[in-house]
Amino acid sequence: MTREVIVRTDKDRLKQLLNDERDEIKLDVISPGVNPTKLSDVTYDMTADIAGIVREVQDKREFERSDGSDGQVRNIRLQDATADMRCALWGDYADMDLELGDPLLIRDAEIQDGWQDDIEASVGWQSEIEVLEEMEIDFVTVQLRGSEGDSDDEEEDDDD
Repeated sequence: MTREVIVRTDKDRLKQLLNDERDEIKLDVISPGVNPTKLSDVTYDMTADIAGIVREVQDKREFERSDGSDGQVRNIRLQDATADMRCALWGDYADMDLELGDPLLIRDAEIQDGWQDDIEASVGWQSEIEVLEEMEIDFVTVQLRGSEGDSDDEEEDDDD
């Protein structure tokens, strides 16, 4: 069965890999139709769709609000190929069963000044979280087009 995925990386890093200047590169693998903002591109006071891999999960904390009602929050750390970011999961999102390595898409996260003046995604009632379907990729073939001397109809000899 063939599954379409979008693999994104920086063109310069890809060229370095192909020229043996790097041993590996990080790739973002995102479901089709999803176009999240890179974590390195988010700024304070914006609302953004972000995606990445869960790299840290902290325990849920319960607290009393100033109006006397009960609240809860749980912090996670999300990482994509460009950066990592702390995400505060408020309310019912604090109860989500998340594990290290889960690929997440968070829609409408409010980017704000968080704990210790670090940029943070606040995930509350206005947001949506989707645990993306796990994808197994056996081989990723990368072909550069538009380079000098390359033609789209060249075929490589597979007899090596």
